Amino acid sequence: MRRNIFIRFFIVIALLLTLSLSVLFLLLLSQIQPNAVHEKQRQLENVCSSLVTAYLNMPLEQQRTHDITELTQMVYSLSATANARVFITDADGQTLVCSDANPCIHTTSSVQPGIMGVLENGIDYHEEGTLGNLYVEPYYTCSAPIVIDGVFHGGVFASISRNTAALDGIIGDVAGTYFLTTLVVLAISCVVLYFLTRKLVQPLQAMNHAVREFSKGNFDIRVAVRGRDEVAELAIAFNRMADSLGQLESMRSSFVANVSHELKTPMTNIGGFIDGILDGTIPQEKHSYYLGIISSEIKRLSRLVKSLLYLSKIEAGEELPRASQFDVYDVIRDVIIVLEPELSAKKLELEGLDWDTKMEAEADQDMIFQVIYNLLENAIKYSEPGSTILFSFKTHGKQHSISIRNTGAGIPAEDLPHIFDRFYKVDKSRGLNSKSTGLGLYLVKTLLAVHGQTITADSDGSHYCEFTFTLPRA
Repeated sequence: MRRNIFIRFFIVIALLLTLSLSVLFLLLLSQIQPNAVHEKQRQLENVCSSLVTAYLNMPLEQQRTHDITELTQMVYSLSATANARVFITDADGQTLVCSDANPCIHTTSSVQPGIMGVLENGIDYHEEGTLGNLYVEPYYTCSAPIVIDGVFHGGVFASISRNTAALDGIIGDVAGTYFLTTLVVLAISCVVLYFLTRKLVQPLQAMNHAVREFSKGNFDIRVAVRGRDEVAELAIAFNRMADSLGQLESMRSSFVANVSHELKTPMTNIGGFIDGILDGTIPQEKHSYYLGIISSEIKRLSRLVKSLLYLSKIEAGEELPRASQFDVYDVIRDVIIVLEPELSAKKLELEGLDWDTKMEAEADQDMIFQVIYNLLENAIKYSEPGSTILFSFKTHGKQHSISIRNTGAGIPAEDLPHIFDRFYKVDKSRGLNSKSTGLGLYLVKTLLAVHGQTITADSDGSHYCEFTFTLPRA
């Protein structure tokens, strides 16, 4: 089985996941450096605070003489811990002790008076720069004033480069951890996605295979339904479509076969009789008889073609019902008048027509005339001579119900479900009336269907047959 759909779907999902993780990493990376800088600045503030506290705790004599030798080790220790450059100045900005190796720039240069002026006012000083050109490259600097009994004694400074390896190390460690975590998550996600995608795509591949078989005329293929999710619902809908296509194909084949048969028989008869007349096989005195048969067969062909064209227009939506209000009894009366010769020929009696009220319906009167005409004609054809045709009428809710029942040869139980199919004929009907096209009841069902109405048939198979249809009440 081709796996193109599966592979493409899996690649798309994997790419989307990778892209999402990459965007997430970039967003996280954009927050790492500011957070790392903030953390280092907090460490620098702690360094300054610790050194100021240590200075204030020294003996007064050492404070006055700026003898801060005992703070040297503490400066080195805090510098190593914070990975920062730490130094202490006097009130003039001259460096007293520094974490850098001697000589250092803090010893050879003094802090600018402007910066010292800020500290002298008792205000902590923060800067992102070169600390008055003391540094060659930008530094994050934090400084705190040393004030004893209201007298400014100097300041504590702690600086870290913006490009320091420590900061880069933090970012690198975070980035490395994130990338490793991303790779693990991506690997696990790919494995999970592989199986989920395969489960999702397998029904689509099966449908693709089924469609290819449909294109070859094989409508027996069905898709396996697994689970109850949307894909399973799609598979169910697909199988229903396959059933419909199979039925349509079967109906198409049956239709072509039936039309071919219905056309072939009268055309064969017509051709044979005409050839017999032309070559002299049929004697002169019988020409009129056989020409009458030819005329009858031509009329049968004409009825067949007209019925097919009419049905095609209805099914294509070109012949829509034009609803109007009319009395159903009046339509039945008109149909009886048209079929009076056939009724008289078989000496049939009609019962149930002694109405004295109206039965108003709202439908296409011409179409309903055709429905009643076909049903009554069918009842006449298959009634025993001298028998009775019974009409029954009921009204319930928004519908009228009309039944037409004839006595005589009924319809076998196995044929009842199919009598409204196109070209379907009961075997007994063929014997009784070989000129039937098999479209009458199908046309009746179609005309009622466009009105949203139904028709049913009932028969015991040997004594009677009854058709009941509904009409919308006006």
